[in-house]
Amino acid sequence: MVPSSSGRIAGLSAGADFRLWFLEIDACARALGRPLGVYVCALGRQHWLLARGRDVDEAFTRTAPIFAAGLGTLLEWRVAAPLKVEGALHALVPLQRPRFVVENLEGTVYRPPAAGLSARLGLALAF
Repeated sequence: MVPSSSGRIAGLSAGADFRLWFLEIDACARALGRPLGVYVCALGRQHWLLARGRDVDEAFTRTAPIFAAGLGTLLEWRVAAPLKVEGALHALVPLQRPRFVVENLEGTVYRPPAAGLSARLGLALAF
């Protein structure tokens, strides 16, 4: 889950609160070995963007599924078995870009970008 955010129509208080959930599947091939593992990855990510209207007469809650495909790299460094540090950088392109609007005000509150980057850093246990 990604932290929630909000958006509004310029000049108005009407808008929406957003929450993003996603599930990602990566397929990676090792490009370089020890001591630093470097992998090249293809990935698919299914997002669910949940939006709830704010400061409107009738607040609706909507969920939009958004599938994105991408390429990236994964770096891993084995600290001590089974612990390793991992870092990843991915470039993603959504295959659909739904608009979130406030009805009767003709204002788009949010639309996913045409492309994006994601990065992560963490600890992993290798079994």
